Amino acid sequence: MSIPNKRLQGIKAHISPDEDSQISNVESLRLRRKHDQVPYHSPLDPLRFLLRSSMVFAEKTAVIHRQRSYTYRELSDRVRRLATVLIKAYHVKKGDRVAILCQNIPSNLESMYAIPATGGIMVPVNTRLVAEEIEYILRHSGATLLILQQEFESKMTNAIKSLVKIIYVADSDNPNQDPYEMMLANCKKPKLWDEMPLLNDENAVFSINYTSGSTGRPKGVMASYRGVYLNALGMIIQGALSTNTVYLWTVPMFHCNGWSFPWALVAVGSTQVMLNKIDYSLIWDLLIKHNITHYNGAPTVQNELCNHKKAVRLNHPVRVLSGVYGLTETYGPAVLGYDVAILSEYNEEEQQKRLARQGYNTIISDELRVLNKDSGLDVTANGKEIGEVCFTGNLVMLGYYNDPEETEKAFKGGVFWSGDLAVRHPDGTIEILDRSKDIIVSGGENISSIEVENVVVQLEEVMECAIVSEPDDKWGERPVAFVVLKAGKTLTADIIFDHCRKLLAGYKCPEKVIFIKELPKTSTVLIQEQHSHLKSIKHHTEIGTLGWFKQQKVRKRKLGQKRPLHQQIGMVVGTLVLDTEDELTEALLERLVLDTEVKVVEELLAGLELELVVEGGIEVEFVLEVGDILEVVDEVVVVCFEPLLRVREVFLSLWPARSSQSFQSLCL
Repeated sequence: MSIPNKRLQGIKAHISPDEDSQISNVESLRLRRKHDQVPYHSPLDPLRFLLRSSMVFAEKTAVIHRQRSYTYRELSDRVRRLATVLIKAYHVKKGDRVAILCQNIPSNLESMYAIPATGGIMVPVNTRLVAEEIEYILRHSGATLLILQQEFESKMTNAIKSLVKIIYVADSDNPNQDPYEMMLANCKKPKLWDEMPLLNDENAVFSINYTSGSTGRPKGVMASYRGVYLNALGMIIQGALSTNTVYLWTVPMFHCNGWSFPWALVAVGSTQVMLNKIDYSLIWDLLIKHNITHYNGAPTVQNELCNHKKAVRLNHPVRVLSGVYGLTETYGPAVLGYDVAILSEYNEEEQQKRLARQGYNTIISDELRVLNKDSGLDVTANGKEIGEVCFTGNLVMLGYYNDPEETEKAFKGGVFWSGDLAVRHPDGTIEILDRSKDIIVSGGENISSIEVENVVVQLEEVMECAIVSEPDDKWGERPVAFVVLKAGKTLTADIIFDHCRKLLAGYKCPEKVIFIKELPKTSTVLIQEQHSHLKSIKHHTEIGTLGWFKQQKVRKRKLGQKRPLHQQIGMVVGTLVLDTEDELTEALLERLVLDTEVKVVEELLAGLELELVVEGGIEVEFVLEVGDILEVVDEVVVVCFEPLLRVREVFLSLWPARSSQSFQSLCL
């Protein structure tokens, strides 16, 4: 036998050693066009990214996980084997829902290709959820199969096991001790890609992602094949991904489908380094060992990494995408800030103002619109008029699974209403000021205040509960529970904490519990009939000791500091009274942060009145009226706030120009 023929035979045997037919890699990756397909159109399918890369980058490393690694050829083979098992052994067919409860490990990535290869719909499940939450998602989605990392076996109740069949993944470095690896190895004749029941409808449901909703129970967000495909292309462009990219998986794959990076990275032949748990020491080791070029993460991750004891200046650049505002599963990363090159044209002060804005739409999405909720018309692009951010285009969800009423409400007027309140600036950028929905964003995760309230009120001693957000330096926001007990009943905060931990994921559990005699039910305070004004401590309540005013250290705000107003040290205030031409304008604020140094000149008076003198001669009087106090418990003052936007112009006309950004972007 000639040398070329021997070499060819060796390559064939290496590519598919356990297939009798010894089919070539190229042949196994072919997708023949159907007779009824027109020549100028192919449905957008993210699976095609893997087929191409398995051919173009066949021997390039695709996945690294601890001591293991797989080439693109091997990744494609593993996906085919898993898809074959799903079809033959578990009878997964078109439209069946298959759930995934795994960390960032190879089997998770492989499932995100194998499930749609069967025509099934994947349902990623948050690994932080407790058994009851997992059961609800499985039951609501109608999932029949669950791919489960054995680490979460303790969450599998009898009720869950009665709903789904389970494929176990041990995530072991020894394949002989991993039922998942043994299952793949025992699949002797995996189907060719052309034999897979791939869908030809790019508008079909690709995945159902469950997110905390303002109505309490999680809602299933349906993403389409087209949306996932185009979002992956958008991430390639905006994230500057290439075949030289080495990506570290710090974002959970269950979160917004990993921001579509499972498909974007494969499309360009990048290398993915798995990270099954957030370990900042390990992250620094991996950054250096693998010369990581890209990773994504919430601001909390960035802060912890930069302040870690192992933090060093790397000898190579690393590109990071960070969700600086709470992402919604409905449209995911759909907004981009200013480009650095554009910002360099402005002075430092103007740069900081513009960095406070969320910017523009991504390259593959329609223009972001800020609409008046009542009229449905675009707000004036003056940086003042507030409306709700609305979306249309390829990235928008198909709707909420099995929830036509909520879907109709979300798409009123032919656009998706995000619940984010914002202004539009003259340059076209948007700046998010608040949320109209009862959602708390903690460490990048959405928490439904109503969902947490419903858990707390299950305790028979509790009459009412209101969950609001409290600013947190590390997580951004944390939920706080205001609890009213039934007459004659007693309860401790620890009992409430334990109760919540049994029924809610840890990040959803209240950080604090404050017992009060009554929850106000007027339009200006915590609770209303539909909870339409229950949003956050930063707008409605403040907690501080009676001696807080005297004890606080007041410091000068550093120019360019990007932390939200409620996380910067300042003065807790009640009613702000500005006297201009004998006309009083009142506003309720949480804290006031000044660019100039301030000092307290008088102690808290008997009438709860505080006067501040600002350098420059402007005097502002703060009055905290007794009627604004909800409760005093163990010297903790709980205060009601309601911002009135009409004070803004008066404030800006009196204050130095450089303070305008603080009020405009942080106080409204």
